[in-house]
Amino acid sequence: MLTEKQTIYNNLEPKIHEKIFEEVADTAPVLDIACGEGRLSALIASKVGCKVYGVDISISHLAKAREKAEAQGISRLVLFAVGDAQKLCFLNESFSAAIILYSLHEIQHLPHALEEALRVLKVGRKFIVVDPGVCLDMGKNPTILF
Repeated sequence: MLTEKQTIYNNLEPKIHEKIFEEVADTAPVLDIACGEGRLSALIASKVGCKVYGVDISISHLAKAREKAEAQGISRLVLFAVGDAQKLCFLNESFSAAIILYSLHEIQHLPHALEEALRVLKVGRKFIVVDPGVCLDMGKNPTILF
């Protein structure tokens, strides 16, 4: 039997994904920071059809992400790389959107990770963060997606 928290999560997650798809529909490439096994990266690639880069510190998670992308026939749209959210291996202004989904609370030095995400984003592009356990002060007039 599902707990109340699990039920809420299961009902909310599809809505979160749909909102993310809407926000990244006209953007490419997209960076999925702390992508884990690449679930969101694969969903974006298959639903939106844009190029997605997933980065995570876990080699085993990334191996599973690559296997899943290959099995789904979307490996041409997704690229997974080992990396740390606090020191991303991408050039400045490389991405039109960056996403951190459900993993912000896992990052040890949060300010570094946020600075890195903003560094690799093109000026004026989208930074989407979803983590119910973390509250951020992103300055004046943040864009609220949900």
